[in-house]
Amino acid sequence: MGLDIRIKGLEGNTYHGSYSSFGAYRICVAIAFNQRIGELYKKSSYTELNTEEIDEWNCLCNEDLDLFLWHSDCDGEIKSKQCKKIYNVLKDIHVQKEYKDIHQLWIKMFKYCYKQKKTMYFD
Repeated sequence: MGLDIRIKGLEGNTYHGSYSSFGAYRICVAIAFNQRIGELYKKSSYTELNTEEIDEWNCLCNEDLDLFLWHSDCDGEIKSKQCKKIYNVLKDIHVQKEYKDIHQLWIKMFKYCYKQKKTMYFD
């Protein structure tokens, strides 16, 4: 089992991978955005953040990036307007070398969804 992204008109050119790979990618994105955000995001994958850490997160993180980082990794959807917000954040983030291909795929998918007014589905 894993995460499959469906986007009408972009069949076959979307993300299909394990939940753990997707989780590792999102940690990489969080770290690339801000080292402390990355630390907090990684910590949140195995324990709840305390009130002080949540306040710190809210001061440091971009709300549009939150849409991507906190979205369910197993179901749901992201509408085209949200895809544009996420795209605008991700396109300026430079991830580690081993995540560049997956990062470019996500950027391409978000850009396609907002330009074509499509919804991204998580299955």
